[in-house]
Amino acid sequence: MSLPHGDEPFRVNGTPLGLTLLDYWRWSGSDLLGNAERGVLAEFLVASALDATHEPRAGWAAHDVSASLGGADVTVEVKSAAWYQSWHQERPSDIRFDIAPRKWLWNPETNGSVELRKPRRFASVYVFCVLGAPDGSRPDPFETGQWDFYVLDTASLDRAKPRQQTIGLRPLRRLVRDATGRGAVKYADLREAVRALFP
Repeated sequence: MSLPHGDEPFRVNGTPLGLTLLDYWRWSGSDLLGNAERGVLAEFLVASALDATHEPRAGWAAHDVSASLGGADVTVEVKSAAWYQSWHQERPSDIRFDIAPRKWLWNPETNGSVELRKPRRFASVYVFCVLGAPDGSRPDPFETGQWDFYVLDTASLDRAKPRQQTIGLRPLRRLVRDATGRGAVKYADLREAVRALFP
């Protein structure tokens, strides 16, 4: 499926309404600090760093991004959080990520769910994305320098937290450092941080 351009018109019996796909995108996806759209934006940033934006996003897939890096096929689960959202906050958010193993897998070919014998995590890599800073400043989601990316292979996550449902930022930082020898990376270094997990 090819990516649309944004100028595709909505129609009534074939006659353009004066509304385009770009109008819909502006209306539906402009709150980039809200939890839902920020999560999709984080997926886009990770996909773009891995040169994997040539196919439309599949929100139903078992993982968020598929990429080929140096001959290795990599599947990525992207998680996002922000210190401040689009609504008023007296204090920064408590940064937590969902890392729960899944017991059900949806099959798009049958439009049915398959129950697994043992819950598991489906991607080969997790990228945890944190926007902004806890200092009270309003984050700018377009400024990639305000994003921190924590990259962790799923095998390390499974060994350290086999059944854990969520993880906070402090234990995540410790786990990433212990498993990879590095802390957060910036957007420019994200591709290499993922590629380094597959020597």
